[in-house]
Amino acid sequence: MLRMQQGMNIEYVCDPAVDFVRGMIPHHQGAVDMCVAVDGVQSWMEVGVVHFCNHVALDQNWEVRGMRQWLQERNLNEKKACNGDCNLGCETAQAFEAANNKMHKAMMINYTCRVEEDFIQAMLPHHQGAVDMCAVLLTSTSDSYLLSLCTNITRLQTAEMSWMQEWLNFKALPVGASCSTTIAQTYCADLMPITDVCHDMGGDGLCDCTTLTDSCSKTATAGSRRFAVSTVCRQSCGLCEVESAADIVVELLRLEPVTEAPTTSNISWPDFRISTSQRPKIAVASGAEAFLLGWFHLIMLIF
Repeated sequence: MLRMQQGMNIEYVCDPAVDFVRGMIPHHQGAVDMCVAVDGVQSWMEVGVVHFCNHVALDQNWEVRGMRQWLQERNLNEKKACNGDCNLGCETAQAFEAANNKMHKAMMINYTCRVEEDFIQAMLPHHQGAVDMCAVLLTSTSDSYLLSLCTNITRLQTAEMSWMQEWLNFKALPVGASCSTTIAQTYCADLMPITDVCHDMGGDGLCDCTTLTDSCSKTATAGSRRFAVSTVCRQSCGLCEVESAADIVVELLRLEPVTEAPTTSNISWPDFRISTSQRPKIAVASGAEAFLLGWFHLIMLIF
């Protein structure tokens, strides 16, 4: 987490597109590093967490490559380190910095040494940080690539936050374990993009709930799978309170500013990557546990 925090400690240029990309690249790499770390400390992982981390590796490494190409096409450096006040003179920089501080504060959790539990509790605010950063960008840029990128990040990561919340609820664990007084948020979203139903419809880019909103009280079929529409399309079926990007930015700007930049460190960090040949070890789940852990693929909705 420290390496990600240092990477996100950038000198803002008050071009929200550039500031976003420079902050999101180390943010995304932080998620990949967390997945590698959780896999490296024990000989097995629960199947739901394995599937989650496979998605993180595929999606976020792909998005990082796209953002690096975006910078290269504009002859911009990937990193512009902050060595002073970080140039917080514009509103977008203040909002990005507030999102960053909010995320790192919430990720400072009370560790239990139960690996998957600690991982999920830290990953929830990490995902929320990406959604908050995208809210700032969505209200301040017209760049078509970045708008599309942030729309997809918001769609997928809110779905994954909903799944992580249900994972914690199933285990009767609190949602949020910050050492601070940060109030845990409630997560609700369309789960369609992260399900086997979505895979049957052709993948993330081809499945959404817009064509199913007239069937919210019914079941539907994709391939050989039947599913309850209101369960996979919660937001589209009106079962979630949706906060707009503009509302998120207003809340960020109301947070107490933090003027101190993260301290530097001489720790030598390994260059973590999840390769296509790397496969985390999976524990065999049975009974009620498999019922939830397989829920990432909506086992519980297939009947």
